[in-house]
Amino acid sequence: MFGNTLIAVFAIVVVLMILNIILSKVSSPNSYTIYMPGFIIFGIGLILFVVSSIAGKVVIVGLSLGAWGIACLFAVAISLVATAIVESKTDS
Repeated sequence: MFGNTLIAVFAIVVVLMILNIILSKVSSPNSYTIYMPGFIIFGIGLILFVVSSIAGKVVIVGLSLGAWGIACLFAVAISLVATAIVESKTDS
């Protein structure tokens, strides 16, 4: 299950980074819109994590809801740190 969670983390990170690249090209330089997908996925991860403790064992594509929540939270952490580093390098 740990391997499947890591695969989900990497898939979510790739989707978030592509979305961040697209949003950075379309948005203004003083805008925080490139961080919004990360905050939305963070909220989804928290909701999945909390629902997993209430609902019990629910499996989606081989992972429980808690594993999907953890995957979302890890992916958002990686994506937001990478986005902040890239944005700080392009602004200077």
